[in-house]
Amino acid sequence: DRMLADFLDMESSQIVTMHIQSVDQTAAIRTIKHTITELDRSKIEEQEKKQFALVMTSTLFLLILPLTAEMQKHS
Repeated sequence: DRMLADFLDMESSQIVTMHIQSVDQTAAIRTIKHTITELDRSKIEEQEKKQFALVMTSTLFLLILPLTAEMQKHS
């Protein structure tokens, strides 16, 4: 109701079409919980990717640092 009121209160000429379908409350709650679970899973995957990138960067740095020091000795 609030969303429809917000659309209708806009001071611009727009055509608003809404397709509304009633949903069983239990099914709606299940869908919302599933969506939240998927969002949490995506967030965890992104955090794992960032952590992996950080570990790889640190590992490469630790591998390259001795080589760089060795190269500087011979210059």
